[in-house]
Amino acid sequence: MVGQPAMMAPTVERPEVGMRFEIHRLLRGAPLVERWRIAEVREGTSPTFAEVLLELEGQLRGERPAGRAFLGLQLRLTVLAEEGGGVEAAVRWTPKGMHRLLARRLRSDVVRLAERWVVDLAAACDA
Repeated sequence: MVGQPAMMAPTVERPEVGMRFEIHRLLRGAPLVERWRIAEVREGTSPTFAEVLLELEGQLRGERPAGRAFLGLQLRLTVLAEEGGGVEAAVRWTPKGMHRLLARRLRSDVVRLAERWVVDLAAACDA
């Protein structure tokens, strides 16, 4: 789950529930594709915010499935669009099966994933 930052093309004006998208990046020199689905979208006016819940549907390295330990990962992104606002990411993930034995090691990858989204969204908000 670590690697070069990815860039999403801003072709969608508003995210909608059920939309799917992919993020392409390099991981140790090999292409990695993350497939996400938008599970929930919320907006508010007092304070002005937008919140999106993403669910990881899977990862592909080359053409083969990868990252099975991260299936079921949910990422909630919140953007507060007011003076002094910012971006927040909350991750929910429960390792299943044999992956529970590696949960402590994998947790750092999950934290880096959330940090990467925050950095990318903060940069997009400042642009």
